[in-house]
Amino acid sequence: MNEACDAIEALKASNLDIRLAINISGRQVSDLALLNQIKNALEDHQLPGSNLSIELTESVFVESLDTVSVLLNELRAMGITVSIDDFGTGFSSLVYLKKLPIDELKIDRSFVSELEKNTDDQAIVQAILGLASNLNIKIIAEGIETQQQQQFLQNHRCAYGQGYLYQRPVAIPEFITLAQKLK
Repeated sequence: MNEACDAIEALKASNLDIRLAINISGRQVSDLALLNQIKNALEDHQLPGSNLSIELTESVFVESLDTVSVLLNELRAMGITVSIDDFGTGFSSLVYLKKLPIDELKIDRSFVSELEKNTDDQAIVQAILGLASNLNIKIIAEGIETQQQQQFLQNHRCAYGQGYLYQRPVAIPEFITLAQKLK
């Protein structure tokens, strides 16, 4: 958490107001001490929760729905964005979308990678986009590598994406340099 907060500070120092996402494991979620670690790190660095996004995989919900619900409600009360990572690959249950405070779904790259030619993937992505829209949940498509994938997603009102089409992963200092060039 402190490394994430250091990265957020570096972004802010460079006049980049960008939310940083971190993945949380099932083991971390089941330990409510995580909440205190997050609170303390944000306080120590004097950062608002709005600069942070917590990503969880669907498997976390199966293990401890009650604990996860408490954690997610507390995180959102702090202004932290809550995302389900790799949506559609785990034990997908619409109950999670109904009962848990979810801000974003990240469509797994396995559905995006063959969008140009696989009608099943197209149908699944369209269904996820429609469902999320109706529930007022933002969607981020993972693994966008081609213009055709990007075009399909844009045509179906997916406003956010990530993948090699845009940029390969880089260290924070390099990211800051690239982002400043785009400003």
